[in-house]
Amino acid sequence: MRNLKLNALMKQFGLFVFLMVPVLAQAAGLDAGTSALSSFQTWMYSILGVGALCYLVYRVIQAMMDNIGWMQVVISLGYVALAGAILVVGNYMWSIWGS
Repeated sequence: MRNLKLNALMKQFGLFVFLMVPVLAQAAGLDAGTSALSSFQTWMYSILGVGALCYLVYRVIQAMMDNIGWMQVVISLGYVALAGAILVVGNYMWSIWGS
């Protein structure tokens, strides 16, 4: 039951952030909003990159301790590559059809 409440709270927070970022960007001016969103994007990509690297290191350590097979490490590497590809394709599509 507690997990359900936390899940609902995270969805509400995500919706709040999604709806408030454009409002805050307009309140500070377009240039300031663009700069803030650009720095937020850089910060978020850095955090995601460090998280992906930590995940891969964790999986390699598990494989070295014979808890998982090396094929699971390769699959994990594929997951990380797929997540990175989704970000790249999303940015490309935004440059084509976005503002």
